[in-house]
Amino acid sequence: MTLQAVLDDFSTRWGFPPLRLDETRRCQLLVDDKLPLFFFEQESDDETTLMLMASIGILSREPARRLQTLELLAQGNYAGIATGGQTLALSPDGRQLVLFGKRPLSQLSAGALGAWLEQLTGQALEWQARLAMQEQQIPAEPPAPAQRDAVRI
Repeated sequence: MTLQAVLDDFSTRWGFPPLRLDETRRCQLLVDDKLPLFFFEQESDDETTLMLMASIGILSREPARRLQTLELLAQGNYAGIATGGQTLALSPDGRQLVLFGKRPLSQLSAGALGAWLEQLTGQALEWQARLAMQEQQIPAEPPAPAQRDAVRI
């Protein structure tokens, strides 16, 4: 199945306007007028993957805040605990902060894409809020695993 076919099925299933890949094999979806999501098809010799990316903020030019934000991203990436297995990164332009994940196209259906999109959107909105709190100098800690899920000894 092609990525465009998965996107067509996904759009129909969720009642979205059609998501159409452009000539660079990309498209975009804006969630709640505040979270831009980007879909990128990537091909390699052995498989095609979908990269789903959310823009979660802009890196400050002020050195102390810049360092604080980069440390927060590094802590958030630790074992994927605070990102739901996705990756926090600084885009190649050196300013845009993103949360992204990749999945092989062979593992995607409209339902799987919907579940992944919901997970990534939730994580991205949490990170947008966390970064906004940091900008206001409110300390934010990466979420710890819930104790109710802990093995007790």
